[in-house]
Amino acid sequence: MQIFAAVLLLLPLATASPFLPRQAATNSTTQLTFTGAGASFSVTAPVDGSTFQVPNAISVDHIAQAGQASCTFSGVDKAQLTVLGANTGATLAPPQQITAGQCVAI
Repeated sequence: MQIFAAVLLLLPLATASPFLPRQAATNSTTQLTFTGAGASFSVTAPVDGSTFQVPNAISVDHIAQAGQASCTFSGVDKAQLTVLGANTGATLAPPQQITAGQCVAI
């Protein structure tokens, strides 16, 4: 009788549904702020892995992000820089024009 009771108590665990898959992030963009030469500008970028153009010609020395994504940038002088998640940003030296970026949600 005790074995039957123990099996009966454990039965719900054996028949439980698997965990639900993680839902996709609801934000499909991230906000990026580019700073350099005493000026700054912002870009709203997609977080789907697509490449986007950065439409400003100032020499950038700092990039910050307000969203939750991993973003990689390319500069005219072949610089490669990654900014991960919302943070204080990343410094780019020497400063240069950023031409394109790519962000993926994390």
